[in-house]
Amino acid sequence: MSDHLIIAVHGIGEQKAGETIDAITGAAIAEIPPHERHPVAIERDVIDLVENGFNADERQADLFPVHLRRVRKAVPGDTDDALFLEVFWADKSTAPKGPLRTAFDLLRVVLGLGYLAMENVESNRGLPAVGIVHVFTWVFYGLIAPVNAALLIGVVILLMDLFPGDVVGDYISVPTFYLFHGAVTLWVGVYYWITARTYLVRIFGRGMTGFGVAILLVAASVPFGLTTPDGFCPARPTIGDGRFLPDLDCYTAGLIHGLNFSWTIAVALAVLNYPASWLSRPRETPADGIGGHRVIYPAICAAMIIFWIVSSSTLWLLARTIIVWAEGVTGAPEQGGLFFNLFEYNLGSAMKTLSINAACLLLVIAGAVILLIARRSVRQTLYARPDIVGRVMLNPGLRVLLGLSLAIIFMVQLALVTLAVDPMAFTAEVRDWFTGGLEEWNKVFTLGLLALGILIYQLSDYLAGGLGVVRDIVTYAIQDRCRWRAKTAERQGNFRERNDINNRFRLVMKYGLETVTPKYVTVLSHSQGTVIATQMLQDAEVKALLEQYGNPKVTLVTMGSPVTHIYRRYFKEFFQVSVTRMPAGTRWFNIFRTDDFVGTQIDADTGVMANLPVPPGGHTGYFTDYWVWQRLLDDVGLRVFPDSPTPLSR
Repeated sequence: MSDHLIIAVHGIGEQKAGETIDAITGAAIAEIPPHERHPVAIERDVIDLVENGFNADERQADLFPVHLRRVRKAVPGDTDDALFLEVFWADKSTAPKGPLRTAFDLLRVVLGLGYLAMENVESNRGLPAVGIVHVFTWVFYGLIAPVNAALLIGVVILLMDLFPGDVVGDYISVPTFYLFHGAVTLWVGVYYWITARTYLVRIFGRGMTGFGVAILLVAASVPFGLTTPDGFCPARPTIGDGRFLPDLDCYTAGLIHGLNFSWTIAVALAVLNYPASWLSRPRETPADGIGGHRVIYPAICAAMIIFWIVSSSTLWLLARTIIVWAEGVTGAPEQGGLFFNLFEYNLGSAMKTLSINAACLLLVIAGAVILLIARRSVRQTLYARPDIVGRVMLNPGLRVLLGLSLAIIFMVQLALVTLAVDPMAFTAEVRDWFTGGLEEWNKVFTLGLLALGILIYQLSDYLAGGLGVVRDIVTYAIQDRCRWRAKTAERQGNFRERNDINNRFRLVMKYGLETVTPKYVTVLSHSQGTVIATQMLQDAEVKALLEQYGNPKVTLVTMGSPVTHIYRRYFKEFFQVSVTRMPAGTRWFNIFRTDDFVGTQIDADTGVMANLPVPPGGHTGYFTDYWVWQRLLDDVGLRVFPDSPTPLSR
């Protein structure tokens, strides 16, 4: 029978199964002066557990790997041993492979920030503010993303026709193009609508389905002689001597005008978040006795606006480059091929605010760089600083910059809408200065974004790893259904991925207790893993399991933890935490690096026994950090063999 069960819960990032448990096991048996060690033997193994039950309703079992390491003293006749188990959950948000998939994953992660905005507002504000955020996310998922996807599908169809012949009209007629475009768009929409596991993706499917039906109606109207109403798409000259199809140009312009309209709504709703957050009544939730609840959703929505236009524009500019190259195969691009005529004018009109968004992004990045430089000068005492320099995650200064950026974007967008409605709204000098300035700045930033696109292509593996950090956080906030009016208890089951991850902890704990019935249980957790560990040690089923198997002594160690200063404050509805809700006698120790930009001290009112700082070193690598293990040995009293007599050797 093992005396000691050690459970490891990894944090955010591209973790590999078994990686965390190997790091902990290796460090735990190492010689760390002045502490002595035992000679040990290690058995490595991996099993698969059934994730979500196994019954007639769910015939195909979902399995997840559990790596285990059994550590025994390498002494004949000595039965002391310990079992190390890993709660692995990184496979819930795996990084894509390849530049193209990474580029689209970038857009998906930006859209996924909407889940964080929704949970923050649902935890802290009343229904009017919640409604505004949900409408904002619906516009993004139901209009902006589908229009971009529909345009991309159209580009692919046209490119397929471009290579075997000249362009549309030789192999695919314009009405046939409408039919193909509508059918593919409808198919994509229905597919996502039916197979989506989350409700915002379901909104995307519905938006695509709607666009597909509308395009098919356009295709159906052509045989009946129905044409575009006069004046709907004003005539314009072609660029160069290339072919020009007015109906197809009008069709493209209509989609892009729809994109502009949706974008204007999204920006307006993002601006409306700010007064709504100030005026809306705070939401009362269970266990609401702590102070410092905060809202972050206005800044998240502002970040979505900025990152989306820059990211999507980068992809479209790369697509434009490919189009020019493709038309160079069948006709010189300087002569103005069909694609060039279709997209050069219309795409330019869709990206009038590109330079403003890019400039705002640079402003935020500059603020972040200044913040990081300032932090390096006071690395040893950052955790004790309540000012702006003391924070990186959800930094109030960066939130101000995001709000200021959104205000600038809104004013520019408002001016563009005003000019679209009334071209003579401003004086000629103001119009020339405004539109001319935007065009000139767009030229400058276009080159920069093309360079950014090439950089994304070349460094896609590094970008995928960086996106993995945000993707892991977003995954934990994904909601299954639109239940924003439901009570807290009813909404608990609406987070499918979160509940799956939490259930993995429950299953690993159950397996460990059944296998070894230990005297001691130690939970070592890092970063996002500390959120999982603290919530699950408050879980009624986990506490019942520990009671069933003899109430072993529980020690919880959190490292680089955002549990209280982020989750308990910004997402208070589901992330209250206290030792009093954990198994009786639980000892909780928190270890943090003084310059960690994610984790810091745990609030004392949670019942944490000690906050233990270690020298600067960033946010990663806690499990193999010498100073962390000095704290584990000296202050936590962690031993692989807790009841062992004097060590046998050094």
